Amino acid sequence: MSLLMGESSQTIERSSLKSQSLPESLALGYPASLLSNRPDVMQAEFNLMNAFELTNVAKAQFYQP
Repeated sequence: MSLLMGESSQTIERSSLKSQSLPESLALGYPASLLSNRPDVMQAEFNLMNAFELTNVAKAQFYQP
């Protein structure tokens, strides 16, 4: 859980089910800030940046004599 939240490894305190309360309305989906911590999402972002930069290099090669 700590890895997905982008925090260092730590113990997680747990409580009983009876002491927990659920919110009245539940939001669907995940916030983008949590998704950006996932290693596969980071790799996809770096792959996209790499492809973009390689495209720029290829375009620049057209202008060299």
